[in-house]
Amino acid sequence: MTDHLSQQHIEFAAQMCSRLCHDLISPVGALSNGLEILADETDPEMQGQVIEMLTQSARVTSAKLRFYRTAFGVTGGFDADVATRDLKGIAEDFIDAGKAQLDWQITGSAMPKSHAKLLFIGLLTAADALVRGGDLVVTGDATTGYKVAATGEKVIVDEEVAALLASQIGPQHQVSRYAPLVLFLTLLPMAAVTHAFEHSPTEFVLTLTPL
Repeated sequence: MTDHLSQQHIEFAAQMCSRLCHDLISPVGALSNGLEILADETDPEMQGQVIEMLTQSARVTSAKLRFYRTAFGVTGGFDADVATRDLKGIAEDFIDAGKAQLDWQITGSAMPKSHAKLLFIGLLTAADALVRGGDLVVTGDATTGYKVAATGEKVIVDEEVAALLASQIGPQHQVSRYAPLVLFLTLLPMAAVTHAFEHSPTEFVLTLTPL
């Protein structure tokens, strides 16, 4: 098996796993802590509060897992189409678990899975930039392309994120924090899609255009 995997591939797989673990450790940890508290708690009111916390943590964990499976997984084959209705539900659940509000305006009944991956990584990056919350609007279709527009009181784009979205990959990007965008840039030519990016202190706009 190692004959077919370069050190670079192994390192990237490790970086992606580290990123996913980082994003999931908080809601999963809350589940573990809640169950420990519930095992010893006898007050009905406190039990109710713990159960509410467990329910919320389970919902967030499930939303993130479904989103990441679509963005980073290969279920059903890379070239398969995926229903936009299903993508809408997955994206809404994921964004609802954070600080932003999502307005999904994608048209058409389906899109290539490669497009969905690019779109979801764009959504993830845009949501990360909305540090104080805001609005995420996703528009377009599989033929003309897509736009992810994030607006908020404060939009912060890490300079290395901006460099990656300008297709400038360097050694400093070989860490878990930037693994999704490294994958994004790798998927672009495979999906026959180009991209453009611009941002301001209150706006983040990413466009994806099929060739």
